[in-house]
Amino acid sequence: MAFCTKCGHMISEGAKFCDYCGAPVNEAEPTQRTNPVENHAETYNEPVYPTNDEIVPPAQKPSNGIAIASLVFGILAVIGIFASWHPIFAIFILIFAILAICFGASGMKKAKAAGLTNGMAVAGLICGIVATVAASLSLVCWGACTATICANTDYFTSLPESIKDAFHP
Repeated sequence: MAFCTKCGHMISEGAKFCDYCGAPVNEAEPTQRTNPVENHAETYNEPVYPTNDEIVPPAQKPSNGIAIASLVFGILAVIGIFASWHPIFAIFILIFAILAICFGASGMKKAKAAGLTNGMAVAGLICGIVATVAASLSLVCWGACTATICANTDYFTSLPESIKDAFHP
């Protein structure tokens, strides 16, 4: 079986020109090629699939639980800022914010030692700092308002005379 030297198509027996491109067939030097599909079939190997004993699950990336706790406390503290209509809420927000700061600093240290990213620890730390400032300002405002109200109100007008004499001799 001969093939055209110019285009590579198969030439029928006894032909003087290629049926595809019209190039003259050189009968002195016939080119013999094997069918590429047949050649490929000879070299094809059946794939080897691993057995269950050879399959190893991928290693899980270690997580930083302290950084996650920092982020959770930080988010709770920031959300709680909007609910601080009473000083007791501001105190709880301040506690959550301080926990977020402590966990954030500890989570950053743990992430650095383990070679992990410290994005959650940084986010928790930032949320904790923002909430600490906001809760502190809220408590200062509550204290200032309470002091102003107490200074402008005469609490002693409604007390019995015996108690008033005890405070104002």
